[in-house]
Amino acid sequence: MTDHFAASGQSPAKVAIVGAAHVHTGNFVRTLAALQTEGAAEVVAVYDHDAARAQKAADALGTTATTDLEVVLRSAARAAIVGAETNRHMSLVPALVEAGIGVFVEKPLAAATADAKALAATIDAAGVPFHTGHFYRQVPAIRAIKAALDSGALGDLRALTFHVSHDGLARDIFHGFEWLKTPEKAGVLAFGDLGLHAIDLANWLAGPLTVVSAEIDGPDHFGTGHLTGASGAQIKIVAGWVPADPPYILHAQGTKGAATVLDDQAFFERDGIRTAIEHTRKPTAGDGPATLVAALRGQPAELVTTAEAVSSITVMNALYAAAGRPISPFGATPQ
Repeated sequence: MTDHFAASGQSPAKVAIVGAAHVHTGNFVRTLAALQTEGAAEVVAVYDHDAARAQKAADALGTTATTDLEVVLRSAARAAIVGAETNRHMSLVPALVEAGIGVFVEKPLAAATADAKALAATIDAAGVPFHTGHFYRQVPAIRAIKAALDSGALGDLRALTFHVSHDGLARDIFHGFEWLKTPEKAGVLAFGDLGLHAIDLANWLAGPLTVVSAEIDGPDHFGTGHLTGASGAQIKIVAGWVPADPPYILHAQGTKGAATVLDDQAFFERDGIRTAIEHTRKPTAGDGPATLVAALRGQPAELVTTAEAVSSITVMNALYAAAGRPISPFGATPQ
């Protein structure tokens, strides 16, 4: 079996882009371009079933564009950045991992729990590296809050609120990415898209989770979920494609103190004293590919496991079911 994790400081990690369909493609391309400049990565090819999309990304990276997946499967790529339509994950991911190619898969790995479990089993059986787009975990302030919870500095967690929303519909950021507004291809829309970030953080900070209730508006542009955590903590997530200022808020309340992130501000509160948390940057989708490249080069990197990805998708499905909106599996054939 290929040793995917090289010793630190070795040659650039060879990667491919498989699918340039996601709205985060620009983030991925900019990140990979910077990594190429640094000598940390080499993008060997860009595949997409849409030739124009493949060519646009390939031109930005100075590499080969192709509509033939076999070009990637026969390449020297050690991992692929999968930014395809979510329903296409069902065919692309097995083909890649069975060829010994590791994957960063833009979240969700799959929309329905059954599909996610099937893909996870295939990835695990192949024994290749895996990562997915839960990039809020890389935000320094959120990592500081996790450390405070793990150390007991905040006491026992009693409440956790995460509100994440953006004005994407109003700004028409989905122009050219309309499939993200199509359940047949995306599986879920706004609440699943942004809510999965909140679910992952809740699982990471306070899991395992139990769903209590959920409400999702008619077009799936906004929703609210109520859950409980392992310690009985009450958890609320609010997510949608509607304007919000600030765009994300995290608030954790423990028996000894509290912690808050308000977009670009973060602080602890304890004994009536507010202390700033180092918050060097906001979340960025480019963190996902960068983290996988670091791992491939043998550098310290925390990858999301397939089990963690499936766990959060399972909770997402339970929230949709609680709202009377069960998620249907894609099956193996892309639409």
